[in-house]
Amino acid sequence: MRFIYGEPAMLISEAGSTWLVVGDIHIGAERRLNDKGVRVYELWKNMSDKIAALAKTFSATGIIMLGDIKDSIMYPESWEQRDIRRFMDSLSGFELKLIRGNHDGHMEEILG
Repeated sequence: MRFIYGEPAMLISEAGSTWLVVGDIHIGAERRLNDKGVRVYELWKNMSDKIAALAKTFSATGIIMLGDIKDSIMYPESWEQRDIRRFMDSLSGFELKLIRGNHDGHMEEILG
């Protein structure tokens, strides 16, 4: 196990596989920020691009996401569901393991 310097991520290697580990992604947080006057758009895309780039740089075979993948605690609105699906689809070239956090209710319904 080693942390990636300057990045909110770490690597775990076992049995010939390397996993990129990230957490607290909070897809949908941009709506809350926009409501407070901070304008950010498609934050999910920036995050998925960064995660994919890190995974490729370190030759990770998969990505482990440690909880709070989505921002809403209750059932997410349609735009947040769409962004969650887009985020996951953009990382479909990697094996994904999701560890649910307290914000991740209804993920099975969203992802199908």
